[in-house]
Amino acid sequence: MKRSGFTLFEVLVAFVILVLAYSALLYLHTLSLHLLTRTRNLFSGVLRLELFLAGETVKGIQVERRTFKLEGLPIQEVIYQVPGGPEEVYFRIYERP
Repeated sequence: MKRSGFTLFEVLVAFVILVLAYSALLYLHTLSLHLLTRTRNLFSGVLRLELFLAGETVKGIQVERRTFKLEGLPIQEVIYQVPGGPEEVYFRIYERP
């Protein structure tokens, strides 16, 4: 008489493979949600910064100016920054004064 079916060992190996595959999918899903949140925050900061640079009134934009010399030429650096967000968004402009 021949036995049919799977042994306990085969069932446990199949269960471990399913758990590993599910864990990998869950990790990828969590990673994509995290990246989606970061992308939204970054896009929001860039949009606020673009509106500010286009001349709109936007609250919370910090403007920092400093002048330094590079090979004897004065260079002015202007940094526009959106503070307080989880993602750092800034734009630098270098010009001669």
